[in-house]
Amino acid sequence: MEPSLVSHADGSVERFLHIPYDQRWERLKSTIIQICIEDDSRIPQLAKRMKEQYSFDARPHQYLYQFKNAVVSTLGKHRLVSSTSDATLHEGGYEKALAKKTLKQHIYQSIRQSKPPSWNAGILLRHNVPYSALLCSLGDSPPQDASSPGTGPPTPQYLTVNNNQGGGSPSSSNNAISPTMQPVQKKESLDRATLFIESRMEELMTRITSEERESIITWLHDFWMYSFMTAKYWGRGPKIWTPSLINLKCPSDEQLDPELCRWTIHYVNNIDYEYPPSSSPEDHEQSEEQFDIEDESTWTEWHRGDDRLEKDNFSTVQTLPMAADLVMKTTLGIAIMSRNLESVWSVLGFSNYEGYPDLVSPILPFHLAAEYLDGGRSCSNSIGINCVDGLGHTVLDTLLVTILRSHSTAPPRVLGDSFIGQSRFYGQEVDPCGRWDADSPCIRHLYASGEQTIPREWKHAFCHTSVQATCHTIAVIFQNTQRPDINVPSGLFTSRCSRHGCKLVVGPLHALVLTAFYLAQFGCPGETLFGMVSCLVCLLVYRADPCATAEVSVSAIFGHDTADDECRHQQVNPAELARQAGPEILDAWTPEARLGWNTLIALLEHDIALRRRKRMYLERKAGSTEDGSDVDVNLTSNKASEEEMCEHKDHKEERYFRMKNIYCGNQQLGRIWATTQAELLTYRRLTAHDSWLSARFRMQDIVDGLKKSDDTYLDRLVDGTRDTEGYSLKDHSRCGFFFDVQNSGCVRREEACNAYYGNLDDFGRTTFVEAKPAYY
Repeated sequence: MEPSLVSHADGSVERFLHIPYDQRWERLKSTIIQICIEDDSRIPQLAKRMKEQYSFDARPHQYLYQFKNAVVSTLGKHRLVSSTSDATLHEGGYEKALAKKTLKQHIYQSIRQSKPPSWNAGILLRHNVPYSALLCSLGDSPPQDASSPGTGPPTPQYLTVNNNQGGGSPSSSNNAISPTMQPVQKKESLDRATLFIESRMEELMTRITSEERESIITWLHDFWMYSFMTAKYWGRGPKIWTPSLINLKCPSDEQLDPELCRWTIHYVNNIDYEYPPSSSPEDHEQSEEQFDIEDESTWTEWHRGDDRLEKDNFSTVQTLPMAADLVMKTTLGIAIMSRNLESVWSVLGFSNYEGYPDLVSPILPFHLAAEYLDGGRSCSNSIGINCVDGLGHTVLDTLLVTILRSHSTAPPRVLGDSFIGQSRFYGQEVDPCGRWDADSPCIRHLYASGEQTIPREWKHAFCHTSVQATCHTIAVIFQNTQRPDINVPSGLFTSRCSRHGCKLVVGPLHALVLTAFYLAQFGCPGETLFGMVSCLVCLLVYRADPCATAEVSVSAIFGHDTADDECRHQQVNPAELARQAGPEILDAWTPEARLGWNTLIALLEHDIALRRRKRMYLERKAGSTEDGSDVDVNLTSNKASEEEMCEHKDHKEERYFRMKNIYCGNQQLGRIWATTQAELLTYRRLTAHDSWLSARFRMQDIVDGLKKSDDTYLDRLVDGTRDTEGYSLKDHSRCGFFFDVQNSGCVRREEACNAYYGNLDDFGRTTFVEAKPAYY
């Protein structure tokens, strides 16, 4: 008997020929299901009949894709279903059991033909918050309707699934999983892992229940904490960081001092020392019970070689509803985030150097190191090159984000279109001036209480520890043979023209100016912008171009945008951009912030004017626009002599490697850079009542010296005053680098100062880091 299919009043069959082909699938779905159930039609016969009677031309594999995928995903949702016999098809009064053999074949074929997932770099590294903090970031409790996150996909009307109501799991003895359901659940686990790896978290949440979501997030957080603790304390202390041991080491009731920070001091190890032989594994097993978990001085070293991340005993979650083997390959990233170079090299090993790029590239290791910058304990030892991630962000961009994240209350959205929708900054659980770490009790207590952002009262101004780590990082990036282009466009503060839709991209110094602007706007009490001045001088010394222009919507940035769609972007250099911040903005800032802003502008405008005069001189001399950045043209003479060329040893290295790293065309800039390094090496704010700057460094002298072209003001910075008796610097080059140093990018105090006059004697807040030579 002909089935009662969708038809017109005259009895003719409705074919839906008036709508697009893709939409006909949904309209003809009930017809397809009814034919399949009533006539027991196989897919080839079904395809033939649909083509002849309904003019619907589809291949058999298309029916399999549309029909079986819906069945598989629905069965995968029902984790208590132990057999496909619990599911039946029904339509138009007819009912039919699933074709188990065909369904099984389809699943295995789908698994074989599926493409490898596209790994979203670092996705596993982002899950470092517990479930309570994640719920806070979602805003509300999980919704309860069928299509909402945490409840799984809706079951099609033509499919009935009888869940196991016996209370046992499908794997229990009374509810063993059938041979057909095994590949169903395998396919579902693989699909979930793929969604996770590709960072399609919202879609993943729609395919799992609330209990499964809590299990996944809890497992991922436990894995992150276990990996972090193992990497941070690699080589000593506990071999296995169990949840109870982590809780014992990191209690959640410790109060944080929100004012004071730590610092690092670099030293040269000139002592020859013969290390005693390592203890045997048996000795370690005996000593492991003897150390005090709260006293790291009692911890003993343990033998390398155990692959601890292969042991899934770090979490209280016993069964992970995902294919865990696909998400366990992030050990190196965790080691970098821990800032423990020993654990980084232990992960990499030394036997397969050629395979390093394939191993490290997907996790963007240098971005991670900049994101987890820690000037209080490890400085900048993990960072190498200024590569660009998938969003166009350079490592220098990541440093600027770390500055704004750590020393202001600016929301992520101010950093550009790529940050819209981001509720918190990544890496915030590590403070760049060393006041807290990811395993600090205060952070664990904060996240456990449901908070997902660092409180305002924990933050303070851009301090010397953070500034020094940032400048050291810039030096490591741009002072080696792998030096990238320092003037590559920034990925921060990007936007689009409201009228033409063109993308507006800024340069690195534009990004620095805008970071300084938001640091002043959203900064902490006492902010002087000394840190941004230091970063600017450092970048200029390493050949950042202040003359480079970029298309910027100035009115939108500084709050003057209107509702019309008129083009308001213009080509400006960094100094012109900074000048656009009008009195109505600057008057709301503190005097210290305004002075810092004026110092930025003075430095940029002075160097731009000097470069332009130099270019004009060269054009007149050679009739070309050749780069003469190493020729000093202060217009005190009409030519540049050999005696005026800088003789610092780094230039010899540059000539040997045929590269240019350092800018020597501005002697005033060099003097400021030398004084800045001395300030960072000799002063810290020891109490909450101390100044953020020492009496030896006055930014007003920089402004006056540059604007008035009077070097006597800069002499005060270099040679000191009566109020700073005993202060003097060692000889330095015209580019601001000290002579007779091991590494000019990371100079030590005794290499820069003639006498000791610093205040970094609080060794309880000091970490001593062995100085490394420059990497040429």
